[in-house]
Parts: sequence; structure tokens; C-alpha cells
Amino acid sequence: MSDKDQKFLLEDAIQELVNPEKSLSGPLMKLLYFGKLTDNETLINFTEKELNGFEVNDELPEYRKIGARLEIDILSAGQVFSKTDFPLSSLSEEMREACTSIPLLEGISSLERTKSDLIVKGNDMIEFPLPSELLLEFQPTVEKIYNSSSPYRSKITAARLTTRSARIEDLLQKVRTNLLAFAMDIAKEFGHEVDISEYRGDKTNNNQKVNTYMITNNITGDGNILNTGDKAKIKASVTISKGNKEELASFLEEFGVDAKDSAALMEIIDQEEPNRETKSFGSKVSSWIGQMVAKAASGGWQVSAGAAGQLLAEAITKYYGL
Repeated sequence: MSDKDQKFLLEDAIQELVNPEKSLSGPLMKLLYFGKLTDNETLINFTEKELNGFEVNDELPEYRKIGARLEIDILSAGQVFSKTDFPLSSLSEEMREACTSIPLLEGISSLERTKSDLIVKGNDMIEFPLPSELLLEFQPTVEKIYNSSSPYRSKITAARLTTRSARIEDLLQKVRTNLLAFAMDIAKEFGHEVDISEYRGDKTNNNQKVNTYMITNNITGDGNILNTGDKAKIKASVTISKGNKEELASFLEEFGVDAKDSAALMEIIDQEEPNRETKSFGSKVSSWIGQMVAKAASGGWQVSAGAAGQLLAEAITKYYGL
């Protein structure tokens, strides 16, 4: 079929969006196809990420961050006190933000399966364990609160973010509603059968209109176009040889860590050895990771706070050969 005769049936995508029983993958695939027909990189980037999932260093739309509560487990006087609330007021503003939301990076199909599994199992709550490297950030507060009324030293043994499982359904509903509004705006502008040849005749202006509709309908989260720059090329894989500082420094640079922060870590690992028996970091390294997580939470990097802690810990673990 030539471009002259080719039409995109937008009505098909709209019909799937108005049916809550239909998966979101179908209309997303159709809109991805439309993006490729019209060479709209913004639409292609958005639909591919929603279908395949986001990378840990992507700028995540706000609708993919769900509210959460921080819970900790405490060992005191030989007893474990599970699922204890932690006073967020004792944390920095950046750390409070990191401990009150959960980034959902998975593709739409994965989120839909998770929703179905939670319904079948009857789970009202879901948990996301925090990296053990962050526990030292919470320990001083635990000691301050619990040691004051006990002769025994209290120690935090685990931490997690918890949220209602219904929040995943809320996220999926938000995506569906916003996509429908977006598709209806396109249909109003170009018709339910979009003539691709006519569209391409003024492609620049038409794609600008489509991108505006994406922002208007909150398709890209908080109004920002998803990052497609060099930083978006960083992948989750970490390949660092044991004891190789150059590889570690290169990873930190690619990851977006400030040169001064990277130099500070190099100095720390020269002075401090990990506990190889328990495979845990020393206090200075753990504190450094906590500081970097706080920077990620403040928006200094194009990476979520949870992902920052996980990847930095993995990189240092590989450097130590743990």
C-alpha cells in the first residue's frame, strides 16, 4: 500500500481503550505503529517504554510513582519487632521523598499480570524491600528512640516500602483514561481515519500538535518529554572487575555521579575494607551510598532513588569481589 492510500484507523485504538476488559497493550501497539508511520519520536519513545518497561535511569513520569509507607524490623533484647513505623521527620527532605514513593518500571503487560495475581491471591498490600546498604541511614534514629528506654542496643534488621495493591489498578486506570483523552484529541484534529499522506505533508507541525496533546493529557507524566539523550543509554548491567578502580570510576561517570563524589568514594575504598564474611560494606561506604540516594531523590539524576541505591551497591560489590 502506498503512502497516498494508507490510513491509520484510530477508531480501533479508541474502541479498545473504552473497554476496561481489554489490555492496554493493544492500543499502545497501535499508537506505536502510528508513531512510526508519522516519524514521531516522542510518541514512539513513550509507547515503547510503556510496552517494554522503563530503564532504571529513565526520567519516570509522575503517574508511575506510587505512594508508600516505610516500615522497619528491629532487633532489641533478643526480640524482633516487625513492621514498625519509622519517623520520617528524622530524615532529610531528600530521603523522605525517596521513602514515600515507589517507582514502577515494569511494562504494561507485567503490571496487568501483577494486578490479576494480587486479585487472585487476595493481597491488599504489597512490599518492596529496601537495599541493606540503606539500613545504616536509619540506625541512628532507631538507637535514639528505642535505646533511651532499654538497656539493650536496638538494631534495625530490615526495611521495606509498603503500599496498597489498589494503587497498581489506579495507575493502569490513569494510563487508560489519559490515553483515551489523547486519542480523542488526535481524532478531533485529524479524523478517526488519519490520512498518512496528508499528515506527512505537514509532518513537523502535525507532530508538534500530537506532542502538545501528549502533554495536555498528562501522557508524559508531569509535562516533561521523556529523556532520549545520552544519559538514557545507560543500562542496568554492571560490569566491573574486582579491584579495578578505572572501571568503577567510568561506571560512576556514566551513571551521572559528580566527580567530587566519585573521588570521595575512591578515597573511602582505599581506607575501608568490607566485611567479607557477611558480605556487607563498611559504615563509610554505606553512608556514601545513602548520600547518593538522597541526591537521586532530589532529582539531581535521571534515575530513581531506589534504582540508584541498587546499582551503586552492585557496582561496589563487584569492585570488592563480594
